[in-house]
Amino acid sequence: MQISTRTNYPPTSFAGKYLQQEETIHAFFDYRTTDAASKAQQLENHTFPRKKMADALAAYQKKLFPCAAALHQIDRLLDETSITVVAGQQAGLWTGPMYTIHKIIHLIVEAERLEERLGRPVIPIFWVAGEDHDIDEINHVHLHDGKLPKKFQLPEKNQEKLPASERRLYMEQAEKIIREALRYLPEKKFTEDVLHLLNRDLEPGMTYTDWFVRVLYQFFKGTGLVVMDAHDPLVRELERPYFAELVERNEELQRAFLSQGEAYRDAGFGEPVALESTSAHLFIHDDKGRELLEKVNGHFRHPATGQTWTPAELKQQVLEGSVQLSNNVVTRPLMQDFILPVHTFVAGAGELAYWGLLKQVFHLFERNMPVLLPRHSITIISRKSEKSMKLYKMTPEQVQSGKVPETAAVKVNEQRNRYEDRIFAMTKEKLNQVFRVETAPLRDSREAQVLVEATQEKLTRLMTEFEEKRGRLTERRAWAHNTRLAALETELFPSEGLQERKLNIVTFLNEYGLTLPRELLEAVRQHTEDLPLHLEVYI
Repeated sequence: MQISTRTNYPPTSFAGKYLQQEETIHAFFDYRTTDAASKAQQLENHTFPRKKMADALAAYQKKLFPCAAALHQIDRLLDETSITVVAGQQAGLWTGPMYTIHKIIHLIVEAERLEERLGRPVIPIFWVAGEDHDIDEINHVHLHDGKLPKKFQLPEKNQEKLPASERRLYMEQAEKIIREALRYLPEKKFTEDVLHLLNRDLEPGMTYTDWFVRVLYQFFKGTGLVVMDAHDPLVRELERPYFAELVERNEELQRAFLSQGEAYRDAGFGEPVALESTSAHLFIHDDKGRELLEKVNGHFRHPATGQTWTPAELKQQVLEGSVQLSNNVVTRPLMQDFILPVHTFVAGAGELAYWGLLKQVFHLFERNMPVLLPRHSITIISRKSEKSMKLYKMTPEQVQSGKVPETAAVKVNEQRNRYEDRIFAMTKEKLNQVFRVETAPLRDSREAQVLVEATQEKLTRLMTEFEEKRGRLTERRAWAHNTRLAALETELFPSEGLQERKLNIVTFLNEYGLTLPRELLEAVRQHTEDLPLHLEVYI
């Protein structure tokens, strides 16, 4: 395994400017990436439900992530000086796109780096968005067989707004998609291992989140990673008083969000989250699923049933447990900060952008935002793709910038001799001229005339066949180039998107084995620069 690195975010992008510490952007955040010590000190001003969180996390690990190293980390959470690094993602099928794996790797490495730097316990916690109900985002994977990416999807009732942690898998369909996926992939040394990985923990009654966490366990057991399901009943129980506060202060929360959002938009950064004046930024759960509460004339309103609550009524029912709420993109970061000593949040570029809307929301609750750390990215490059890039003198960055079609067009044109069309046209014209002028003395009888014309037709036909065969030879050469370049693009830039945003890691596990995530973790551990990197991993 060899590693090449480059900066991960273009300097003109939002994340790039954030990392360059442009003041126009940092005005919307509390800390820079270099403010580790001051953020750690600021956390000492707050108390957290450490014992309840530790109990909830320990129970969850024992159920789905039974790792001694994770349980040790949870014990360290009871230390009042301990802090956490957090990252999160939806519970995608077989861990979803590869950036989930990459995000966890950066999370683990950043926690280790901070602990060494700050001299206090730092716990990496991966926050699974088990409350999320958007099944279309998690019920499929994209794999590739060296030619084209292919989508494998579990059939679902998309109209049902069930959280991923409540949505049960259909065993027959789950087993079927495993068989179909592994039939599609070329059979390799590790194919049986992948089959066992996906089948080993599959059992009746399992949810999308359960399967997601069980697969993660096989990759990251022993690393010290702690996994948390945001929809875990024990977590929901300890969140009740915080939800009650979000209900009680909802008008203030909305004003703070809109004020920050308008300033953010006016600064030229757009609306990464819609600035809707009627959103309560809280979801309500009932037997029909999950709906985003509305705020109308000072009352909370269920958009599907029309039921309304005064703030006092809803607060009371939340505290009693008769109404269950969950967070949206605005309140989830705040809830993380209520229940965990969050020092750093490891974010993708899109996450970083919407966090810029939240500074006033945090300050409303007398809290500062965590340090926002844009994450590393990784591209896995096979030997086949490495050879193709050398052949065509391309870099991974050029492939991922959409340059393959341009290279393919150049190579196809190179196969056709630039004089080829002219040579065939001139030869045919000279042949016609010879038979039209030079053979005139030979046309001294009807029989001779027929012989000359037959000979001319035969030679013309031979020239046409020669031209066609030459064309097919050119096409075969072009096909070889197109095939190689298409395979390169499929691996590094599938469907005109980054590898980590499209492909699932099963493609590469099949080729390189189940130890690949740990090998990537070790590779990233060797690159602990402050700036997030794009690692090109040649294997």
